[in-house]
Amino acid sequence: MVDEELVLVAKANVLKDEGNLLLSQKKYVEAVAKYSEAITLYPNNVIYYSNRAQAFIKSESYGFAILDANEALKYSPSFDNLTQRFKKK
Repeated sequence: MVDEELVLVAKANVLKDEGNLLLSQKKYVEAVAKYSEAITLYPNNVIYYSNRAQAFIKSESYGFAILDANEALKYSPSFDNLTQRFKKK
């Protein structure tokens, strides 16, 4: 990873952490926005899509959650966390 990419990943992880906090506060729309910003900065991280899918599930936006789950599976076909999230619903 080059230095520029490391900076993007660090910024994206801060946004993910902010999204996680918002999700825990049940501020689902705001959490989706933070995860979306993280994805814009660094689009090939399965965790960002998975977390945004969770926020979509919590806000009952199931179609968007499925889209994010499918996107996450492109990066990690065996990502068990997605399976668990969809089993809960």
